Formats: sequence, C-alpha cells, structure tokens
Amino acid sequence: MREGLKVLLQVREEGVLADFAIGGAIAASFYTPAVATEDLDMFAFLRPSASGLLVLTPLYERLHQLGGRIESEHAVIGRWTVQILPNAFALTQRWEIYVKRYA
Repeated sequence: MREGLKVLLQVREEGVLADFAIGGAIAASFYTPAVATEDLDMFAFLRPSASGLLVLTPLYERLHQLGGRIESEHAVIGRWTVQILPNAFALTQRWEIYVKRYA
C-alpha cells in the first residue's frame, strides 16, 4: 500500500490531482478493527478541464507513466488495486443550489 500512496502523493504534488482522500475499508480501519479488503478506495478531487468537465485521462496517463496500469475500473499501482472515485462534490453542490432556487 505504501508504494501506491507514494505514487498518489507524487501525482498530487505534480498537480495532476487537486487532492485525494482515502475511503472504504482502509479509511475505516483508523476507527474500527481492520478488515480484509481487495482495493484502496480513492476519492479524486480533479482539476476541471478547459471545457469545465472532470476528466480522468490526465490522471490515468500519469499513473501509466509511473508504472501503473488500468484494469476495468481500477488502477493497479504496485501490488494494490486502486478504485478511483471522482469527487462529484462540485456537481452535487450546483444541483443543491438549483433545487433550492427552482423547487
């Protein structure tokens, strides 16, 4: 897991990710007894593209350059599979504003 976290920290430092947060069983293990897990759940705070869309391509390309590979919905970094979950907070926040305004 350490190798995967180092790569994620590097990608954040390079600016490919605005930030990230660890979720799932790994995050829960700080508060509960550890459980077995098959992947690392990572919430990706992406920088919007010029068109305003949240695009995973720059992140996937950089992970590939650093020795990772994409398999289905996971990025494999070292021995860990990382499920990348784009943070849709900004979209959710805009929807809440819309609903409050027009509901």
